[in-house]
Amino acid sequence: MKQFLLKLIRLHKDKVYHFFCSYTAMLTFTAIAIIKWESPVAWSVNFGIACAVLVGVVKEFYDLYVKKSKFSVGDLVADVAGVVAAMTLIGLTAIGG
Repeated sequence: MKQFLLKLIRLHKDKVYHFFCSYTAMLTFTAIAIIKWESPVAWSVNFGIACAVLVGVVKEFYDLYVKKSKFSVGDLVADVAGVVAAMTLIGLTAIGG
């Protein structure tokens, strides 16, 4: 299993970056909304989701128009997977605490 995961990471390094960047962005924006603005948790989670997805989409348009590379739907899928993982963590934390 370890070898499989290492090979997967090596072959799809960019997707792994997208996953963890979106995961981190969602949690960060959610925490900022809760701590800095004292927003309700549900609103803060939605804010975190929207910001993380927006960052991913803007990055793909940057790649397309500035870097002159291609718009990657696979990168957006990795972004969404990162957001879903962060939402799962928040949900498990809310259930456990």
